[in-house]
Amino acid sequence: QETVFNSITSAIFVSFEDAVNQIGTEIDQSCIDRELDLVVLVDESGSVSAYNFEIVKDFILHLTRCLIFHEERARVAVITFASDVNVDFDLNDYRQRNFTEVISNLTYSSGGTNTHMGLNTAHQIFQNSLDKERAKTKRVLLTITDGMSSNRRGTLEAAERIKNDDLNIQSIAIGVGGYNELELQGIASSPEHIHRLAGFEDFAEIKSMIMNTA
Repeated sequence: QETVFNSITSAIFVSFEDAVNQIGTEIDQSCIDRELDLVVLVDESGSVSAYNFEIVKDFILHLTRCLIFHEERARVAVITFASDVNVDFDLNDYRQRNFTEVISNLTYSSGGTNTHMGLNTAHQIFQNSLDKERAKTKRVLLTITDGMSSNRRGTLEAAERIKNDDLNIQSIAIGVGGYNELELQGIASSPEHIHRLAGFEDFAEIKSMIMNTA
């Protein structure tokens, strides 16, 4: 599984479609056997729509389907943001809650695009997760957004704090449709950590291709 997340954070792909297609192929070849903290930050503002929110939920479940949730291996958090921010699944929630069930039952809220609040919450989750017994943990933030934030300055400042943190958080930005290029560049750790989709329908196409390789 280290190979899978190296695919996300290191390799350069022609398109996000290529990246996720390769990730989907590799997920079935190697389940995780190392420490990983993955935080997925999902835009559910008014421009997303309930239909597209379901597509993103399916994508998250597919991406994480082979992770072994354990204190010595993988932990995943999912945060949704619009006008408000919700921590739908925290890193240690796997001990009491079923990840697939929780994500499947998430409901779309709509509202504004307070990306800065979502990033600040994600950063706090990483900081709260510090554990000397997980000193070698790889930390990955995956942000999915489809538009300009309500507070660009706040978004860029929050993203900069994450990138400058000694925790060495790998920050990936996925822009969909009407994404703001400046903000994607601000959120991502590097240009290679930015992936762009023309629309949410591309998630569905990617999912189909991954399923065909499973």
